Amino acid sequence: MIRHSSSFFISIVIHTILLILVLLTYKTYYSQKKEKCETRICVELKALEDKKELIKPLPKVKKIKQKPKKKVIKKLKPKPKKKVIKKQPLIPVVQKIPEPKVVQEEQVMEEIIEVQETKEVQKAIIQPIEKSPQELENERKIKEENIIKEYINLNTQKISQLLRENLYYPRSARKRGVTGKVIVKFRLKADAQVDSIEVIKSKSDILSRSAIKTIKSLSGKFPKPHNDITLHVPIDYSLK
Repeated sequence: MIRHSSSFFISIVIHTILLILVLLTYKTYYSQKKEKCETRICVELKALEDKKELIKPLPKVKKIKQKPKKKVIKKLKPKPKKKVIKKQPLIPVVQKIPEPKVVQEEQVMEEIIEVQETKEVQKAIIQPIEKSPQELENERKIKEENIIKEYINLNTQKISQLLRENLYYPRSARKRGVTGKVIVKFRLKADAQVDSIEVIKSKSDILSRSAIKTIKSLSGKFPKPHNDITLHVPIDYSLK
């Protein structure tokens, strides 16, 4: 019991000391704060007084009376008078008719001759120049040659194949060893029929007859041309 009572007293003493310390600190803080507020208020009041001294009332400005403006009266200018123009009477204008020129007969005749000459020149230009029969024949031959060249270029392989497949070469000529080239001329019609067969060049009569027989057998088998043409076909007879 004695120990408990002593501890209790000690705690009371400690608490009282703490309370005293708290009170003292509060008083000191409050007093300092109050002083600061007072000094601040004094400083603010002093600043306001200084501003009042600096701000002085402005002197009154006297009003200047304005003089009344004088009225300016504009003078009206007199209107200009219209000028009266007197109309003059119209004078009729008479046009002079030119006198007819006298044309001489010689001048008229020259003009007629010139017109006739120009007409003759125009006729000569319009009319085509007539060609001689020899020139026309030459032109026809050139056209035909061009057509034949075009036909041969297109159908060379077909013609050579037909000649190889349908070549007539007699046994007697083979046994004798008759060889050579035969050039045959013939007319090929538009329907591929053969006409006018003729041997131009040959070294043997047997080969000539056999070449004619070969071309006859190919009548109707040649490629069809657009127009009738004349062909020169070489047929080679060899024992290879």
